[in-house]
Amino acid sequence: MLIFLDTMEKLSWREHFAAKEPIKAFIIFIIILLIVFWVAFSFKDILIAIFSGLLLFGSVFKYFFPTEYFFDEEGVNINFLVFKTHHSWQKFKGVFLCKTGVLLSPFSKPHRLDTFRGVFLLCKENHKEVYEFAKQKIAGKE
Repeated sequence: MLIFLDTMEKLSWREHFAAKEPIKAFIIFIIILLIVFWVAFSFKDILIAIFSGLLLFGSVFKYFFPTEYFFDEEGVNINFLVFKTHHSWQKFKGVFLCKTGVLLSPFSKPHRLDTFRGVFLLCKENHKEVYEFAKQKIAGKE
C-alpha cells in the first residue's frame, strides 16, 4: 500500500508478503510442519523437532510479518514488529532500483559492500515511486 502525505514531503507503505500470497504462506507453513514431524519421528526427540521448527520459521520470519516503511524529511524509518530503525538521508549517496525494491547505498556508484552497508527497501508494487522519492531526497541534501 502506498500513501502520499503532504505532497511528496512524506511517503509510507507496508509490505506483507504472506497477506498478499496466502496460498504460498500456507504451503510454506505446511512444509515446515511436515519437516518438524519428520524430525520428531526420526530422532524421537521433541526438543530437536522444536529447535528445527524454530530454525526453519526463523529463516522465513520476514515473510510472515508486515514491515512498514516511512520516509520523511529526516530520513527512512523501518518498523518490523517491535524493531524500529531510523536511517538519516545524510547517510546515503546513491539510490538503485531493483525488481523487488530500492537499495539506498552509502556509495554513489554500485559497490560490492552495498549489501552490507546499504538499506534495501522492499516495495514490489511501488518501487518506481519510492525510487523517485528517495532520489529526490538524496539529491536534495547535496
